[in-house]
Amino acid sequence: MKKKLSKFKSFSLAVLKHPNQFLVFLKSMRNEEVVENDAHIILAADWLLQAQKFGEDDGYSRGYYLQKDGWDKSYIETTGYIIPTLLNVYEKIGDKRYLDSAKKAGKWLLDIQNDNGSFSDIDNGIELVFDTGQVLYGLIALYEEPTLSISEKERYYEAINNASSWLCSVQDKDGSWSRYGYQNMAHTYYSRVSSILYKAGLICENKIYQDAASKHIAWVLQNQKENGFFDRLEFVEGEKPLLHAMIYVLEGLYDYYHLTKDENILKALLKNADKLKEINSTRDLLLCSQYDTSFTCVNPQRCMTGLAQWANLAFKLYKITKDEDYLVCAKKSLYYLKSKQFKEGENLKGSLPGSVPFWGVYAPFSAVNWGVKFFIDAMVSYSEYEEDLITQSNEWIGECFRFHTHVITDEFSNTGEQYIKYLIPYVEQAGTILDLGCGEGKYIRYFQKLFPSKLFFGVDPVFHNGNDVKQGDVYAFEYPDKVDLIYAIEVMQHVKYLDKALENIHTHLKNNGYFVICDRDPHSFMGLLKPFYEYNGKWMYPFDSPFREKWYTFDNWQNILSKNGFVVEKIIPVKSSVGRINGMNKFNIFICKKQ
Repeated sequence: MKKKLSKFKSFSLAVLKHPNQFLVFLKSMRNEEVVENDAHIILAADWLLQAQKFGEDDGYSRGYYLQKDGWDKSYIETTGYIIPTLLNVYEKIGDKRYLDSAKKAGKWLLDIQNDNGSFSDIDNGIELVFDTGQVLYGLIALYEEPTLSISEKERYYEAINNASSWLCSVQDKDGSWSRYGYQNMAHTYYSRVSSILYKAGLICENKIYQDAASKHIAWVLQNQKENGFFDRLEFVEGEKPLLHAMIYVLEGLYDYYHLTKDENILKALLKNADKLKEINSTRDLLLCSQYDTSFTCVNPQRCMTGLAQWANLAFKLYKITKDEDYLVCAKKSLYYLKSKQFKEGENLKGSLPGSVPFWGVYAPFSAVNWGVKFFIDAMVSYSEYEEDLITQSNEWIGECFRFHTHVITDEFSNTGEQYIKYLIPYVEQAGTILDLGCGEGKYIRYFQKLFPSKLFFGVDPVFHNGNDVKQGDVYAFEYPDKVDLIYAIEVMQHVKYLDKALENIHTHLKNNGYFVICDRDPHSFMGLLKPFYEYNGKWMYPFDSPFREKWYTFDNWQNILSKNGFVVEKIIPVKSSVGRINGMNKFNIFICKKQ
C-alpha cells in the first residue's frame, strides 16, 4: 500500500509541477467574486467541455490535478451522471454544444459497456456496482432525450436493461451490494444506485428491477441511527464520513421518494436532513467536510462537492416542506461556492477546488468533474429563485451577523461613547435623523432621550422590529421624505457594493445634509491581526468568506466619497484600548456633506 504524501510534500509537489495553476488555487481561497448566475453555469459547463476534450475518448476527464500530470483520464462513473446535467444546461441556455457533448459521452459509454452489462473502474478495470448505477443516470437521460432517433433510443434501452440486470444479479441477499462494492464493502450511499435502478424498472416495465431497488432502500433504512445518521457511509473503513457521501445517501432517498411517493422514505430522509438543516442554521455557517455519528464536526474544512450537493438537495426539500430554513441553507451554500469558482486559469477556469483550503482532506490540490456537475445542478435549481447580486450579498452578510449576534449589544464601548460625543452637534442641528444599519437601535434610543422633539428612525436588514427600526439596508430603504442627517456606525465596512450604497444615501439626504461615517482604520494593530483572526475562525467572517470587512484609509474614503457626491468636511481619528494595549483599535469619523 502506498504511503500518503505529507501535506508539506504534497504542497511542494503541487507548486513545482504546476506553478501558474497553483497561484490560481492560492487566489481562490480568498476569492469574493460573484457574478450573474447564468455566467457561473456557462463557466462550469464550458470547463466540462474542456474536460471532455482532455479525456481524449469522449468521456470527461476525472479532473485537473496539481500533484500529477494535470488532466487525468476519462472517468466512467461520473461521465454517466454528467450527461443529464449537460442536457439540463442545454435546455436552459440553448447552446447546442452541451447537447452534442452529452451525446458523444453517451456513445462512448455504450462502446465500453461490459458484455455482462456492468461498467468498470477506470484504474483497475474491476466491475463496480456504484459506477454502473451512476452510468444508468446518463443512459436513461439520453433514452428520454427527444432529439434522439428511434434506433438510438433502442440502443440505450438495451444498455439500460443489461446494466440493470447485472445489478440485480450481484445483489446480496440482505439487499446490499458488497461483492462489487468499493473496497468490497456495502455502502448506504448506494441508495443512488437503487433509486436509478427503480427508475430503470419503470422504463423497462420490469418489476424485478424495482423489487431489487426497494430491497436495497430497506437495507439502507435499517442502517439509520435513532438520531438520523446513516452508518456505512465511509469510502474506506475507519474514516469519518465525508459530507459528499452523507448527501449521496440523501439524494438517493429523495430520488426514490420522488418516484414512489412512499412517506416512510420521506420521513427517514427528513430525519437526517432536518438535523443537517438545524446545524447549518444554528451552529455551522457552512457545513463541515466531515462529521462523526453524533453530527459533531470533526473536520471544519469545506468539501466543495458535498456543499454543492447539499445546496441542490436543500432547494428540493424546500419545495416539499416549505421550510424557509432549507431555502436559506441552499442559497448561502451556493453563494459561497460561486465565490470559489475559478474565474481564471487555463485549465481551471470554471471549475471548483476539491476542498477549501485546497490542501484539504477531500480531493486535495485538484478540480474534479463531479464537483462541477453538482454545482451546475444546484445553480439550475437556483434559477427558480433568481435574485440580484445585492440581495445575494445581503443574505450572506445577514447570515454572518445572525451567527454572531453577540456583536450587537446594548452597552456602549469607549469607542461608542466617543462616537456619541462627536455626533451630538450634528444631531442637535438636524430635524430628521436616520441611523443606517442600526442593529437593535441603541444609538436611536440614546439620542431620543437627549432630543425628544426630533424624528429618529433606523433601518437594518437583520434586526428590524417593525416599529422604530424598519427592514432595509444601505442600498434600499423606505422613507417618504429626505432627511437632514444619516449616520452609519461601523456599518460601511460591511458593504460590498459601496458606490451603489452611497448613491442611495446621497438620494435620501436633503441638500447640504450630512452623512457621518464611523468605521475602523486598517492602520492599526487589529488591522494587522485581522487576517490571522479570520483564518483561525475568530472573526465574524471566515477567512474564505465571499465577503470580508473592508477597512479603508483616509485617502480611500476621500476618493470614494468625492466620487459619489460628498465633501469630507472633517476627519476625526479615534483610538481604543484592548486590555493593556493602548491604541489596539483605531477608528475614524468622517463628517461628510452632500454636494
